[in-house]
Amino acid sequence: MQIRIFQISPEHDKGRLRFAGLDELEKLHGNANIDSSIYEEVFHGDLDCADPEEIFDIFNASSNNSQIQTVGHPLFRGRSMSVSDIVVIEGGAPLLEGVIRFYSASGSCTTASYSDPDLFAADLEKAHANNLEFQANDYRGRNTPVIENGSYFCDRVGFPKVDFDPALAHKTENLLQIVYVEPGKPPIVNEVRNDLDSMQRAVGGLLEPVYNRDGTILVVNEQGKLLGLDVNRRVGDDVIVGPFFVVGDNGEEFRSLTDAEVERYMERFAQPEEISQEKVEENSGFNFISM
Repeated sequence: MQIRIFQISPEHDKGRLRFAGLDELEKLHGNANIDSSIYEEVFHGDLDCADPEEIFDIFNASSNNSQIQTVGHPLFRGRSMSVSDIVVIEGGAPLLEGVIRFYSASGSCTTASYSDPDLFAADLEKAHANNLEFQANDYRGRNTPVIENGSYFCDRVGFPKVDFDPALAHKTENLLQIVYVEPGKPPIVNEVRNDLDSMQRAVGGLLEPVYNRDGTILVVNEQGKLLGLDVNRRVGDDVIVGPFFVVGDNGEEFRSLTDAEVERYMERFAQPEEISQEKVEENSGFNFISM
């Protein structure tokens, strides 16, 4: 599921709305409209999750499976999720087949089952448009609640859908465009803050640059093999373990990748690889390589 997470920026929070629920917005402003311009994007990426509630759980759980403790995801730039945060779902899994349970004011339930994904999606859209009370589940190997694309507000209870314009939100200025590669997953185009702590969180430990001969650098975990991190990709005659990212090299510091470099490395690392542990043990260092 492609998601983006937005949190109110302290710098732009003139009305002190951080951690305020929709009922508090109503009391303060007479309505519960969301001001997109006071928010800052703190994450975007592809997560294996079913709904905003699961996203909330993910971004409130600390992970310390390497040298660096992270919350939610190594590229997450925010605090633990809380009330007033926005989750934007942009790429939910396609509907296959499922069931919609429509509830009347008296509490009675009418159930409709669907084997046609187009009809399923059309009736869901009608239910939303008519503000009907319903529950929908998509059968994608498990009984998964259907969450349509859109913006969801983290309220005191639940995640109501709201109007929110991501284009009006702010973004940290010191971000570098990178290609991020995790073991067993396709690469993603993302951003990392241009500071040591953020980069160490991205790879889960101390940084080791692997210089390519095309003006780019692979940034890996220096102690990844000693820590027994998961096998990731072959690079030349070597094997990289743990998550790593590709960034540009301007001679003195890192720079954002160009669009051409992004395309090159998205293609280069497109497919996850199966690599034996024996192959990892054969390699104990990194070499200069030509990509």
